[in-house]
Amino acid sequence: MTSRTKDELFILTAYEIGTQHGDIFAPLNRYDIGRLCGISPKGVNAICNLLIRANFIKKIDNTGFNLTKNGEALALRLLQE
Repeated sequence: MTSRTKDELFILTAYEIGTQHGDIFAPLNRYDIGRLCGISPKGVNAICNLLIRANFIKKIDNTGFNLTKNGEALALRLLQE
């Protein structure tokens, strides 16, 4: 198994949760995803800021976000590794 960075783990977890709910673009809570990944709230904020700038996620409000098409493509690429 490939070792994942925390941001890759965050994207993959968001994708998997979205898939479970039947909509990968559904709004998600950044701290819920971070908790599933074992990332501290401070770490979640830093990762989300990077992922927003890279256009992998879109901020909805202070805690909410959803994956973008680029985020979906990244998750699919990571799953193929």
